[in-house]
Amino acid sequence: MLPPLAPRRLFGVRRMAAVALATALGTAFVALPQTACAFTVLQVDLYDLVQSADVVAYGVVERTTVIDRRKEGRSIWTEFTLRVTEVWKGDAKKVGPRFTWRHVGGTGQDGITVAVPGMPTFVQGEEVVVILEKTSEGHVISAGPQGKFFVRTDKLGRKTVTRDLLDVHLLHRDTQTGKVSEAPTTTQVTRFLKDFRAEVLGHVAAQAKVAVKPAAPVKVSPPGPIGK
Repeated sequence: MLPPLAPRRLFGVRRMAAVALATALGTAFVALPQTACAFTVLQVDLYDLVQSADVVAYGVVERTTVIDRRKEGRSIWTEFTLRVTEVWKGDAKKVGPRFTWRHVGGTGQDGITVAVPGMPTFVQGEEVVVILEKTSEGHVISAGPQGKFFVRTDKLGRKTVTRDLLDVHLLHRDTQTGKVSEAPTTTQVTRFLKDFRAEVLGHVAAQAKVAVKPAAPVKVSPPGPIGK
């Protein structure tokens, strides 16, 4: 069995997604040296990515559409449409056969290109698993580039999952002190799709059990005799 994708668990994924998005827009959040042309984001493991997600879906990228918002004082965005094969988290009826999300980047009709190093790119026909959060801008990839997984077929016809974080500068936040430091160098890890699906569904099931866990019973002292 191939190893898990991430070695440790962190917290606050929605905030991390906001940090990632703000970093994409050029806002400095952490006063740490950055590698050249790298996307900087707090490291998140698979459990927390799934926990914060509104939708986890597997499918094929059907379409990419550039949305130029510069007249609104914004940037160039790209909207992606997934032809959904399976929904691993979320309401399958609401997700539907096609689902869209967006992020900063793309080329306008005037030829101007906005590109964020490290942010995931999506190509029509590409097979992927995406972990998505809902924001005021619609759905976005969770925790920046950490929410996209490539799905490929090996020579034996087996589906594998890989995540590319080679152009990403990862930070680690100590859960006790809150101190932010460099995360260990990340390498690509490949797993079989069936194992990856089982792990994600296991996290979804575990989180559902926690959400409906009944409150501990409260001990009540027996009533005394009537009239006392």
